Amino acid sequence: MTPLTGVRVAVLENSPWARRDLVNLLTGAGAEVVAEAGSNDEFDAVYPAAGADVVVADVHLGERYKRENVDGLKVVSRLRADNERVGILMVTNFDRVSYMLRLMRIGTTGIGYLLKDNATDQRLLDAVAKVRDGKNYFDDAVFDEIATLQNRMHPAEALTRQETRVLRYVAELSLPTRAIADLMHLSEKTVDRHLNSIYQKFDIDKSKENCRVAAALRYVRDLQSYYFTQDEVP
Repeated sequence: MTPLTGVRVAVLENSPWARRDLVNLLTGAGAEVVAEAGSNDEFDAVYPAAGADVVVADVHLGERYKRENVDGLKVVSRLRADNERVGILMVTNFDRVSYMLRLMRIGTTGIGYLLKDNATDQRLLDAVAKVRDGKNYFDDAVFDEIATLQNRMHPAEALTRQETRVLRYVAELSLPTRAIADLMHLSEKTVDRHLNSIYQKFDIDKSKENCRVAAALRYVRDLQSYYFTQDEVP
C-alpha cells in the first residue's frame, strides 16, 4: 500500500462506520489523523489546531441528500481560501459532474474527487498521496462524463478518446510525454501528435511554455462556465 508516513490528515465524514474505516486505513498506512468529525460544527471545533496537510471529506454531511446541501464542499472551499496548500480529497457516493466542477473552482492543484464505490484501499491512499503532493486525482467515471459533455458542448473542438486520455494525464498528473506514452502503450511521437491536435482544437499556441496547463484549464473552465450559468445544475 502507498505509505503516508508523517502525513497529517483531517477527516470529515458523517457516517461513523465509514469514518472509522477511513481513519483505520490512514493510520495503518502511517498517516497521522489529526482531526475527525461528522458534521460542519464538529469539524470547526477541532480543525483549527490540527494543522492538516490533507482534508478528506464527504460532499453531503446532512441526513437528507438535497442538491443544495453540499456541506462538505462548502467546508473545504473555506479551508482552501485560508490555506491554499492544504490538499483536498472529496470521497462521495455522488457522481455528479457539477460537484467535481465546484471542487475545481476551489483550486487547480492538490484536489481530488473519488467515488466511494470505486474507492479501494489502494486508490484512496494513492489519492491522498497525490493531493498532498499538489497533484490532482479525478475518478474515472466522472472524468469520462466530463469528456462526453465537453464534446457535446463544443462539437467543432471534440476530442477523440485518445486525446481525452492524454489531456487527463496532463490535467491530473502533469506527466511528461515519455510517461504518458508508457501508460498508454504508445510512442512519444503519437502522444505529441495528440497534444498538437488538442492545442489546435483549443486554439492554444504550442510554442508557449505553459501550453499544457493552458489546455487543461481551458478544458475545465469551459465546463464550469456552462454549468454555473444554468438554472438547473446536473
